[in-house]
Amino acid sequence: LTWHFRVHYDRLEISILRGWDNAQYGYGFLEVGSQFESDGRVLPFSLDFDVVAHEVGHAIIFSVLGVPHPEAEYPEYLGFQEAFSDCVSLIAAMHFPSVIDNVLAETRGNLYRANRLSRFSEFSPHRQIRSANNKRTMAEFARRGWKDEHELSQPLTGAIFDILVDIFHESLVARGLISHAVEDLADVAEFDPAAEAPVQHAFDRAFARNSDGFVEALLDARDIV
Repeated sequence: LTWHFRVHYDRLEISILRGWDNAQYGYGFLEVGSQFESDGRVLPFSLDFDVVAHEVGHAIIFSVLGVPHPEAEYPEYLGFQEAFSDCVSLIAAMHFPSVIDNVLAETRGNLYRANRLSRFSEFSPHRQIRSANNKRTMAEFARRGWKDEHELSQPLTGAIFDILVDIFHESLVARGLISHAVEDLADVAEFDPAAEAPVQHAFDRAFARNSDGFVEALLDARDIV
């Protein structure tokens, strides 16, 4: 990765601003503040992997795609920026064995259950938390307009999360860890609550038989995405 600001600076400056309640990436700098809890605790974003990875995601976009002309910064571009950066955080977190182990222990491979991978903790001034596992579509914004690029990012992030899960399921089928019928039922369960319990039961049994195979399948899906 070559920094997009290389013409003027030879390295990225990182500033820890303890009293600021946000984080941002800019031309040659990354600034991280803190999260302020109601009980008085101050939690530094510099220790929050999601926040740092998300901001570095913005740097990757500028380095790979370049910097758009200010008049070309349409809402869709801003939404893409936020979605891409969330996905950088998602994929980067999946390189920690502890994250993979935790997610599979929680879900037994049924990734549509609430889990560590599907939640992001990049906090704006109004402390937003976004979910990769969401059903939002661009049609919502066509009807009621656009106000926040973090919201506008969610359809794309959700689509990429669905792709990750689908590739994971295909890998499980290819390894003989789940059947095509279970894979099809998992797709149904995303929209039909009645199918959730049978799907979880099937994944519980399959995971108990070969948990190492589930880890390999999830890592393959990560690398493909």
